[in-house]
Amino acid sequence: MVGGEIVSADSSQLYRQMDVGTARPEPEIMSTVPHHLVDSFDLDYPITVAEYQRLARQEIQGIIERKRLPILVGGSGLYLRSVIDDLRFAENALSLEERKKLTQELAEKGREVLWEELQRIDPWYAAKISAGDTRRIIRALEVYRLTGKPLSSFGGEWGKRRSVYDLTMFGLTAPKDVLYSRIEKRVDGMLEKGLVEEVKGLIEKGYYNSPVLAQSIGYKEVILYLQGKIHFEEMVRLIKRNSRRLAKKQLTWFRRDPRILWLDVSSGENEGELVNQIIRVLKERGVPFELCEISQPGQ
Repeated sequence: MVGGEIVSADSSQLYRQMDVGTARPEPEIMSTVPHHLVDSFDLDYPITVAEYQRLARQEIQGIIERKRLPILVGGSGLYLRSVIDDLRFAENALSLEERKKLTQELAEKGREVLWEELQRIDPWYAAKISAGDTRRIIRALEVYRLTGKPLSSFGGEWGKRRSVYDLTMFGLTAPKDVLYSRIEKRVDGMLEKGLVEEVKGLIEKGYYNSPVLAQSIGYKEVILYLQGKIHFEEMVRLIKRNSRRLAKKQLTWFRRDPRILWLDVSSGENEGELVNQIIRVLKERGVPFELCEISQPGQ
């Protein structure tokens, strides 16, 4: 064993009660390997990147002090970079009261009103996000209302990749046809496990206007289905399409980072050897743990 602890960099797995649609690790896995920042926040409190950066670095520091290996895992590129690189955010511009006020404005006035406000006060940042990204719209407006400065005036180091850690990064890749096939099977599996029922339960608990659900693939499409705006078959099609688009976007984001060592997982077999390959690279780079060969499945 490598003596590692996992810190989640999945922006959806941070939230409680989003189990099926985020493919949250099974309880037995989480009980075997410590997981941090999973199932930690309520859906009515959207976490900002600045908050995530602070919390994740805090968890990583604790893992290091325990003389264990921090393993940051997930596909949310912005969250990952906020932790590993020397980036600064408007960390003092945080207000739960202001965020709740903006969330209420979103519910009462609609996202178009907030989007138009953001375009007026911070056109540069607005051009970087989509009109439907209510979570980032709310955050940008929160910063402006608290500081009088646009969010785009903070964090000017994005063009540099300057890590604050002794870092080794791995990326998992596969040919497009293999990747898309796995995505479609994953979506089918989520529906079989009760994704629609999970979303229905969240709505019944009062999370109908949650910006988190509105931005999360799988959840937003099910909401449209439950509202009667689309048929079940269209819901499934949209979840699969949007999941493929997200995967493509993630690959584009991460392929810009020359620090990543890419590993082909197209065969879906020999997981033990893949783990051994990662461990060997870490060992060569001086990570202080004993190299343990991982048995192949069935051995």
